[in-house]
Amino acid sequence: MCSIDIEARAYLYREFPKYYVWNPKGKTWTKRKTRSVIGRIAIGIYDIPQLDHKMLEGCPSECREINEELSVQIPSKDFDAQSQLDPEQEQAFTKIVQTIDTRTTGIFFVDGPGGTGKIYLYRALLANIRSKGVVPKSTRVEIVNASLVKSYLRPLMEKIQFTRNMRERTDPTFSEFLLRVGYRDEPIIRDNLILLPKQLTIKHCRDEIPEESIIKEICPNLQENATRSTYVTKRAILASRNDHVDNLNDRLISMFPGESKTFNSFDSAKDDTNTITKKNI
Repeated sequence: MCSIDIEARAYLYREFPKYYVWNPKGKTWTKRKTRSVIGRIAIGIYDIPQLDHKMLEGCPSECREINEELSVQIPSKDFDAQSQLDPEQEQAFTKIVQTIDTRTTGIFFVDGPGGTGKIYLYRALLANIRSKGVVPKSTRVEIVNASLVKSYLRPLMEKIQFTRNMRERTDPTFSEFLLRVGYRDEPIIRDNLILLPKQLTIKHCRDEIPEESIIKEICPNLQENATRSTYVTKRAILASRNDHVDNLNDRLISMFPGESKTFNSFDSAKDDTNTITKKNI
């Protein structure tokens, strides 16, 4: 509206409905009609400065979201991803892009277990679409309406299923194991538990503490490499509970050479596992 009516630029979003009316048939905004009304309303005249319209002459005609989208720098790796898709991804990519290029109607839902490359496909699609530009002259309402979050159109989406794990290029055995777990095809040994492959487990002696076995496997020669940032940042140990995390942190810190230092913080995070009381239970 700001591009065709200079007066519209003087109003904020919350003020806009006061001066303009939405016409659903024509899908456009029109000025509200004003008329003289006789009543018992006392109107005070205040010395409010008029808005300088000259300041708005240099404003872009597109809305802020469109300008931000046009200014996005597309990473080169996202461009390269278009030529590095596996057969399933390439089939989905071609189908979606053809639907966009031919301006035909289509709604797609890409599904698949973790590691099948859904995000990789999204990046390739975004790089392709952004390189062609975006929908011109769109409004904030049109941008919001274009989203599909909890949309009634969801049942009409064409589902694209991914089954091939991208890791199978380097580790096909682990890839097949992940797919079996994702599709619940991996045999269960007891109580809904699966048996992990031997190559994913860490053996430890009976006399050794399990946490120390994990640390030795993930961080070998820790004391000799403690000052190397790449050695530390490329390793991680994940745990399912906060108390396990605290235990591992304490053991790792005690293994670093030198004296330990404590840095006090103004903020503190409450550990839920330590604040549960019988009353809460």
